[in-house]
Amino acid sequence: MSALGNILGWLGVIPFMLGAVCSYEPIFGGFFPAQILIFYSAVVASFLGAVHWGAVIQGAQHPTSTIQLIYSVIPSLLAWCIIAFLGPVAALNGLGGVFIGAFVSDRWFFNKGLLPIWYIKLRVKLTIVVCICLFSAAQSYRTFGS
Repeated sequence: MSALGNILGWLGVIPFMLGAVCSYEPIFGGFFPAQILIFYSAVVASFLGAVHWGAVIQGAQHPTSTIQLIYSVIPSLLAWCIIAFLGPVAALNGLGGVFIGAFVSDRWFFNKGLLPIWYIKLRVKLTIVVCICLFSAAQSYRTFGS
């Protein structure tokens, strides 16, 4: 399972990398608008919360199951607020913050024995790449416009 998870995880990073590279306005001239990267980021943030929803509904009772179920909706609600109320640069930075927060939460749930080791090892790598992409795109749009 971890080999397939690795492949799928890295495939999911491609739009982040494309969005970051294409945010460089002088070369790409708006080919990849900020909103595309922002919306994709919100979808992926929702997925990160859904991992916890799925873990809880599998039926295994754990002392932190209630916390995990409540947490499961937080990334999508934060992402919704970000895309609804923030401009492109602030949204990209805010979504980067959501990904960092989601990783910290995943690490906490991992330490409670609720997530597999392969997942947390993959998440740390993917989170670093995604955050570099989001923060660099934000800086590019701040500098060159969106």
